Amino acid sequence: MKNKILTVLCVLFGLMMLNAGLNKFFNYMPMPEMSEEMMHVMGALVAIKWIFPLVAIIEIIGGILIAIPKTRALG
Repeated sequence: MKNKILTVLCVLFGLMMLNAGLNKFFNYMPMPEMSEEMMHVMGALVAIKWIFPLVAIIEIIGGILIAIPKTRALG
């Protein structure tokens, strides 16, 4: 029973990571309102063009690896 619960939780966590990574590419979930300080931080991150695609790719790969039981430790 413990193994089944762990598998379900890992698959759900992997799907959440996959969803977050895909959202960075397709922007299908709305962003919440940001404070002035957060706007400056986001502006700095957007100025670095390669950081968001890198984070998205790592989240997608990590989510897939965590969802598959044999590659969970690598993920």
